[in-house]
Amino acid sequence: MTRKPTAAVIAATQKLYKGDATARRLFDALAQRQRDATATNIDLLSRQLNVSRGDALALARAIGETGAATLYLGRRGSKTRLVWEFSCVSVGRAASGEKLDLEAPDNPISEEDEEANEQAAQIASGTAPVPTSLTIREAKRLLSASLGVDEADIEISIRA
Repeated sequence: MTRKPTAAVIAATQKLYKGDATARRLFDALAQRQRDATATNIDLLSRQLNVSRGDALALARAIGETGAATLYLGRRGSKTRLVWEFSCVSVGRAASGEKLDLEAPDNPISEEDEEANEQAAQIASGTAPVPTSLTIREAKRLLSASLGVDEADIEISIRA
């Protein structure tokens, strides 16, 4: 897919922002993020916006049409996701009317880490149960997200 000129992407996202309340909530949330994301899973998008998966997918298609991201439908175990063509933070800010150019993502968080952050936040808030069975990798990922430290800095020892 050929990347649209940034002016066209900005105009299209601003039009979507003005015409769709769910898109407005998403773009506002993107503008407030501390870190960029390379991709956004549709199921995560659905949970974060508290909309049905179908509504999240329709929104993802609309965002894909703006040129800000490309929608990839899940195949062979991959999840349906939006892969951002630009910094998702700058897309959110531009959609809301801030005067800026769309940028490349700066220090983006992976889709896997973003899901771990979401799960850690749900566990911390009590909206999700604490898992009773985790792999070491899953435990490290959750600890990293909840403590705000790099996963490589976490060491788990098991003594029997």
